[in-house]
Amino acid sequence: MMHDDPTENIHKQPVPLFRIIVVGIGSCIFLLFGIERLWGSYQLTNPHYFILTFFASNLIILISMVGFIYVVITVVTSIRTARRTESGNDTKQ
Repeated sequence: MMHDDPTENIHKQPVPLFRIIVVGIGSCIFLLFGIERLWGSYQLTNPHYFILTFFASNLIILISMVGFIYVVITVVTSIRTARRTESGNDTKQ
């Protein structure tokens, strides 16, 4: 008994717009929060608190950038898939 590849139909499913908007807005909020924490870390006088706050803010900024990358890749993939099916060329590339 042959089974179809489960990843074959992954691009044929519609992308939920609500999830993309939530991840994009959440990424913007965390990016602004991380930048604010980074800016605030330079105002600290205790070097231990500076190091802790500096690295924490950089981690927050990196996590928010992953959210942005997810949104961009999802939107670009769905646009390319829509164009491919719109043109009638529905084969994998």
